[in-house]
Amino acid sequence: ALLVRRTAMAPAASIDWDDIDPQHRIFVLGAIATGFLFGKVIPAGYASRYWLDFCRGRVIRAATLVADHRTVTTNRMHCHILASLLGVPNVVFDNCYGKCSAYFEAWHAELPFTRLATAEAGGSSP
Repeated sequence: ALLVRRTAMAPAASIDWDDIDPQHRIFVLGAIATGFLFGKVIPAGYASRYWLDFCRGRVIRAATLVADHRTVTTNRMHCHILASLLGVPNVVFDNCYGKCSAYFEAWHAELPFTRLATAEAGGSSP
């Protein structure tokens, strides 16, 4: 089983998006700074090609990681969405402001392989 949640709240056995691609923050900050400083100099097509390649690689790494597990437990909405799109059974815990449960109730409540867990039903959130 894969456990994906914010690592600041997580036990050692879980991961967060930053763990999939540890260098992404450096790349994103560099892209933002470059775009901000040189946005009028660098043609959009040139910069967007690298950004699209970067994003595509992150999606492929995340999808591969999720697909390689039989189940996923998460409090990250996008991990729940990705697992659901891939057909991987998953349990989603809500976050502190209700985003995960609102999304689940609106879009995924009737999927047979997803479940919204509550702290009462599942012990404690991941």
